[in-house]
Amino acid sequence: MRGIKQKFAFVLIIALVIFLAACTQQAEIKPAQAVYDTLLEKLPFEELTLLDTAQTALLLELDEGMLGDTAAGLDASRYTPEAVIVINTKNQADLDAITQALKAYKGRLLEEYRGYRPDEMFKIEDAKVFTKGFQAVFVISKDASLAEQALKDIQK
Repeated sequence: MRGIKQKFAFVLIIALVIFLAACTQQAEIKPAQAVYDTLLEKLPFEELTLLDTAQTALLLELDEGMLGDTAAGLDASRYTPEAVIVINTKNQADLDAITQALKAYKGRLLEEYRGYRPDEMFKIEDAKVFTKGFQAVFVISKDASLAEQALKDIQK
């Protein structure tokens, strides 16, 4: 009987640890719009046009259901590749798919701008996908290191 109680207690502790880890990871991320707005305040961008969730899903070739809280904007004139895309999702599988979609989008932009505006290539080449918890952030700006620092400051 004692062995059964110990096993039950062990299973209960493991379940509690997993539950707390899942809650903690979800609580760490900030709302997508707040991250987006702060990045726009801290970084110099050309005029960005806001995208709704459906437009963001279409741009990234993703199922709209994968995207939770989303804030995105890009230069709709396509004169520059500048963009900010912030997506909060529900689980690791969706985050992985979104991260891959953002990297694929970067690849498409590299091909598009190579012949169109080669002087803008450095912005795309330096852009990175940042993740924290179940949040993915993709920033294409004039200064990638400034973007990375601004994001670190936001996510403290």
